[in-house]
Amino acid sequence: MDPIKLRIIFFGSISFILYFLIFYFEELVMHYFVLGSWYAILPISTAFVISIAYGSFANFVINYIGKLQEKKS
Repeated sequence: MDPIKLRIIFFGSISFILYFLIFYFEELVMHYFVLGSWYAILPISTAFVISIAYGSFANFVINYIGKLQEKKS
């Protein structure tokens, strides 16, 4: 299998799992996110981690589509 396809599957799975965990444990997440003080870093770090995972997934998808277009030309 093409390495870029494996990366798409990997980062897509990581993104899905992260989103699933946030929504599944919504009450626990909200409990800690609204505490304030040092807990204020939790939503920032969570957004950063999800952004990296989803951004990597989107990047590899766009690269894969670009390679498909190069093969057709």
